[in-house]
Amino acid sequence: MIPYNFTFLSHPKICSGLKALEHIPFELESLNARKPLVITSARWAKKGLAKTLTKALYDSNITIGALFTNAPHYPGVTIINELSKLYRDRGCDSIIALGSGGIAHIAKAVNMVVSLKTDILQCTNLTISSPLKPLICVPTADCEGGEMAAVAYYERFEKQSDFLYPDVIVIDQRITRHATSQEVANCALTSLAHAIEACGIDAPNPINDAYAHTALQFIYQYLPKTVKKPCYKDGSVAIVNAAACADTAFSNAPQGIVHTLAQAIALDTNLKPGVVMGILLRYSLGAKLQSKG
Repeated sequence: MIPYNFTFLSHPKICSGLKALEHIPFELESLNARKPLVITSARWAKKGLAKTLTKALYDSNITIGALFTNAPHYPGVTIINELSKLYRDRGCDSIIALGSGGIAHIAKAVNMVVSLKTDILQCTNLTISSPLKPLICVPTADCEGGEMAAVAYYERFEKQSDFLYPDVIVIDQRITRHATSQEVANCALTSLAHAIEACGIDAPNPINDAYAHTALQFIYQYLPKTVKKPCYKDGSVAIVNAAACADTAFSNAPQGIVHTLAQAIALDTNLKPGVVMGILLRYSLGAKLQSKG
């Protein structure tokens, strides 16, 4: 029986698979944007990911307003303010986050600053009541959770809003196949915890359950082979799709205890969130089974 009372929102459009990057010009133009600020890290730039993205924009009406290739892992105030100024100075009208983890959250924070026309610390207490500037997320397979969700992490703050979803998620094997085995495992563990906690709540939500179950299916089917061979193209694409589905499920459910504890522990210990979630998840599930037994 389908419950009468539930809500669900999945804002991002997902372009996944062969030559997904080549969809970006169309997606930007459909959002009335033609001059993006591209944010990535030195690691991904050295791997040639920025060149791959740039090449995908050839023969289009898109002009890269600025390409920043030194994004740190930590989304601090200094880098957010620096990139917000770069966005304004170059006359950009959109943002492309090329990479996961801090790159995606820096992009979201910059988007808040340039859209709301205020300081990043002021954004924490503001209610976002309208769409921000167009944001395209091009994730690598080292997702740490929340990159494709309706949430942004910066400094030691967490901001939640339906308008913090990226507009488009582009999952391309040329981008996803560069993560390490440890990063793929961390990504999968984070997605696993988010998906299980999202569909394990007392209030049933059949649409959200479908997203969570899809994430679990991708992980079950592709994780073993992808951990052994992280450059496995189909596997890396599947793991990032699992992260996208899990982030959507996470955004439509109350935050679980595993996520909350893992984020706090990871912030103070520099451990990967997925590793902490993987450790905590078995105890959380054990406690739930005991309470129902």
